[in-house]
Amino acid sequence: MKIISILSRLSSLAVLVVIGACGTPYQPPSTSAAPSAPPPGPPDWTLSSGGCKVWNNGPRPTDSVTWDGECVNGMAEGKGTVTWFNNGVYSQRFVGVMKEGKRSGTGDYYWANGDHYSGQFSNDDRTGKGEYRWANGDRYNGNFLRGQRDGVSTTYVFANGDRFDGEQRNSSFINGNLVNSSGEVIASFIDGKRYNRSNPNNSSASSSGSSGGGFGALLGAVAQGMAAAGGKNAAQYQALANGLNGNAATGGGGSGGVNPAYTAPVAGAAASSGDSTQPMVNQCMKFSRKGKYEMRIDNSCGYDLSTVYCYTSIANASQYFDVTANACTSYRRSSSANIVISANGFITVNAPNNNNPVKFIACKLANDGYPTKLQWDGNSLQGECHFRASTSSGGARSFGAVR
Repeated sequence: MKIISILSRLSSLAVLVVIGACGTPYQPPSTSAAPSAPPPGPPDWTLSSGGCKVWNNGPRPTDSVTWDGECVNGMAEGKGTVTWFNNGVYSQRFVGVMKEGKRSGTGDYYWANGDHYSGQFSNDDRTGKGEYRWANGDRYNGNFLRGQRDGVSTTYVFANGDRFDGEQRNSSFINGNLVNSSGEVIASFIDGKRYNRSNPNNSSASSSGSSGGGFGALLGAVAQGMAAAGGKNAAQYQALANGLNGNAATGGGGSGGVNPAYTAPVAGAAASSGDSTQPMVNQCMKFSRKGKYEMRIDNSCGYDLSTVYCYTSIANASQYFDVTANACTSYRRSSSANIVISANGFITVNAPNNNNPVKFIACKLANDGYPTKLQWDGNSLQGECHFRASTSSGGARSFGAVR
């Protein structure tokens, strides 16, 4: 009988791990299959051990709950502590104010895996200002809407010191910059898509460098492609490109210098994050001449691509468009910016007026895919496609399940 009891408790702990984990993209893959626990049902009331109703967002037959506060009209009311158990094993706890059986006002929520939320609640959801801290060291401070990260001016800080500042919706990065602990920009997010940023690792890069190369120039190219295709956000891309290039026409009056050089690191990655490589998908891309100084790049595949390309010769380039940053010789030690081409879409980019080959690497964008470890060996562009097995579109951790 003791052996059966121990096995039962171990099974319960396995269920707790599955329920409490908040895993993408930095949760290590599960090492055990989930037990045959019944799926959570639709939101409903659960009766506490003291006979008081408490709202349950995902009830299971194995759930039980205690409430140490007042019970008004059969429902938890006022200040107190709600503690949830699964098969008798502690799962999560809320300390704060209950109103008609639901979380309301300000409170703290704790998970057995170490996650902690402190902030506002409304109608049992995280809604309003708050801070969520994950057990791995990540933290988010900002607005919540119905349990999800949501707001224009928000901050997500990874355990390794990287941080995202900007707009988040439905717990995903939408518009803003991801910077490392040194303050260097790793990537920019525009309309929910990540554009990794890095520049030639050249110690001579300075504020007096070309204003047309690098990440800003490529975003300008993306803007041109969107405009040509009727894209509604072309102006937003071009505005960001102008800002990065210090284009005086925008009133920015910046230095126009090339950004400090480094290869984009993986935000918040841990040794067990599942980072690896994936096959290139160069067959998806096709280059064609669109105009004297323009090149069209088509994506024939039904998924988004993250790509880099370079010109083997920049002879006969336009005096109005600096394509120096896209010369293959610039890839000796690092890369310029990766660009994204939508599924079955295309972009138009600035190009020199010659018929010399264009070298490129294309990667599937999903699972945080992008070209990395780039190097020009004099004949070909070498590199690999990054891959993370358990990534999400925003790059941040999801939340623990809430009872």
